[in-house]
Amino acid sequence: MKKHQKITAWFCFAMLLLFQLVGCNGLGVNPVDKNVLLQQRLESYIEARIKSDLVQLSKLYLEPRSAKFGNIVIKESRIVSIEIADNGLTAMTKIENKINAMGFTFNKVPLVLNWVWENHNWYIKPAQSAKTQFMKK
Repeated sequence: MKKHQKITAWFCFAMLLLFQLVGCNGLGVNPVDKNVLLQQRLESYIEARIKSDLVQLSKLYLEPRSAKFGNIVIKESRIVSIEIADNGLTAMTKIENKINAMGFTFNKVPLVLNWVWENHNWYIKPAQSAKTQFMKK
């Protein structure tokens, strides 16, 4: 019986030590670089728009039902700028698009997206987030 108690005590000690090591390591999670994450989210937005993937696009919006395509087909996109506000909770991105709309092809159509930091990730603000020259003022 003493041998069993000794093994149990060592096992508990080993598990306690393991939990302390994992706890001090932050459960193996590295800190998130907001700049890198925003770049990845913007690239995901561009990919979803080019592929017309509404499911992927809706995951990027704070309010998923705000994701829409309309009659504009995006052929190519280029990131112009990514700016994160000093508070780190909002950001603005600018991209240029080559689009097909109204039967014509337009080059270098600017698009500004406003982002917010929510639940440890970047999301596109709903409603008036995306602004292009084709939208009503």
